[in-house]
Amino acid sequence: MTIFAVLIAILIVAALLASFGLTLLSGGTPAVTLPGLSKKDAAGTDAPSDEASEGNYIRVDVTPKTVQSVIATLARAESYYRVVTIDTLAGSKMEEASISCWVTKGYSAARMQARGKVRHSITGNGTLYIWYDGDRTWYEGPLGALSADIVQRIPTYEDVLKIDQKNITDAGYQMLKGVSCIYVEVADRDLGYAERYWISVDSGLLICAETRKENKIVWRMISYDVEIPMPADAPFVLPDGTDVRAAAPGT
Repeated sequence: MTIFAVLIAILIVAALLASFGLTLLSGGTPAVTLPGLSKKDAAGTDAPSDEASEGNYIRVDVTPKTVQSVIATLARAESYYRVVTIDTLAGSKMEEASISCWVTKGYSAARMQARGKVRHSITGNGTLYIWYDGDRTWYEGPLGALSADIVQRIPTYEDVLKIDQKNITDAGYQMLKGVSCIYVEVADRDLGYAERYWISVDSGLLICAETRKENKIVWRMISYDVEIPMPADAPFVLPDGTDVRAAAPGT
């Protein structure tokens, strides 16, 4: 009986080694394809068929335990234009801000309309520029720890990757206004807030987010449509007519 048990153990170990060996010979860990995609993957290239997904591709279920890994596979479009609407609860009313955004090759320009004023901002090459309609001068300074998202008042959804998994209360794959999305909900139990994010698997952009307090929306961001790549007439120009991209060192 002892010899028989030893032989079984040897066979199990051999099978495991053979399995790992085949994986290494085939090129390592199989590629990940997001759920719900058939013809194109997250990068916009042709995705495998259902038959192929059983071979070298693994379909990943989006759950609170896996959503951070899935989000980490997404990549934003390099060049795009979109309009973002942001609603913020002020007293008993929601205040709306509309932000037009242009992004390309490390530069971001935004025109935000809120409370009857229009604010312009440009970020790029480590520099931040801000001015208002009618200004002939502008603020110019180091971008520092800020990001284009923060300047434009848009959440940086990549911060979800840093969140303690135990604070992720829900996650899944959802269709929102015809857009395939990764959905994730994060709870701040101490303050009673819940944050929700919908990230497009096609563009890699956050298309909707909201913050709720006691199940009431206190902040919301919406941007369903995106133009890829951005139009050629994007306004990366200061009030004096200087194009910040052309003026940057090395360009």
